Amino acid sequence: MLAAAKPTGDFIMKPQTLLKFITLTSVLALALIAGRSRLIAEGGSSANLTSANKAFLSSYEDVRAALVADNLAGARQAAAKIADQKAAEAIASAQSLDQARQAFGQLSKSAEKIVQGQSGYYVLQCPMFHVDGKDAQWVQTSVKVSNPYMGQMGETCGSVVSQAADSAQFCGSCPM
Repeated sequence: MLAAAKPTGDFIMKPQTLLKFITLTSVLALALIAGRSRLIAEGGSSANLTSANKAFLSSYEDVRAALVADNLAGARQAAAKIADQKAAEAIASAQSLDQARQAFGQLSKSAEKIVQGQSGYYVLQCPMFHVDGKDAQWVQTSVKVSNPYMGQMGETCGSVVSQAADSAQFCGSCPM
């Protein structure tokens, strides 16, 4: 008959078991990190977005990228594809990059509402450009700062203030 071991109150793990546990835990952690990185690289989850929201965000991203490149014509063209948004109409008819960027600040408020709760989208802000008296904000799918308000002069100026699904803090560099 086998004798039962006396409980001592201490949990002792054999070195081989401990090594297996650490290895398995490490593999699982890496798999989670890799899966999250892939999700972000693919532009995040858009499972809960309507086709109209997806179209809006696609055109919004085109406007954002054009403003980063200081391309007023590209921003105007991309904004013309966005329906039922006064801010998009203002960008489409803007006579200067500054006018387009002011209107983009309003458009970004709509983008923030749409991506709220969606993974893979980040809200960033620029301390150098203001909309309605506050630091200008925008939405993008990468934590790498790509500032539409400062364009080529300050593309990396800004910081991530939140991820639409959770929160994060990363900083870029401002030109001044």
